[in-house]
Amino acid sequence: MDLQTGTEKIKVYTDDKGRAKGDALISYVRPESVDLAMEMLNDTEIRPKYKVLLDKAQFEQKGDYVPRKKVTEDKVALIKAKTDQSRLLSWGEEEEGEGLKIVIILNMFGPEDVEVTFLF
Repeated sequence: MDLQTGTEKIKVYTDDKGRAKGDALISYVRPESVDLAMEMLNDTEIRPKYKVLLDKAQFEQKGDYVPRKKVTEDKVALIKAKTDQSRLLSWGEEEEGEGLKIVIILNMFGPEDVEVTFLF
């Protein structure tokens, strides 16, 4: 989440008709998360014939530099946003439904991909 706007920091690129092009930009809070995503997901098939290819974003200046307008910061709102972000990123004991870290990835692998060994 962006601390100032409160919006998610995921951008899916679309064509003129609003259809997804197949690439996206995902911003992570911690740099370690980028390395972990690269290590675990790069060049893997999420579904048969659907490979995920990851690259660290490279940002370049295009056109003339126009400085960003300064946003007036509401210090109380900024502190609240940071606290909420810390709570969501923590694995501490929270109430049911808050801060849960559950990810569901469908069709990642099938029964034929798993070796089962029974020990009796």
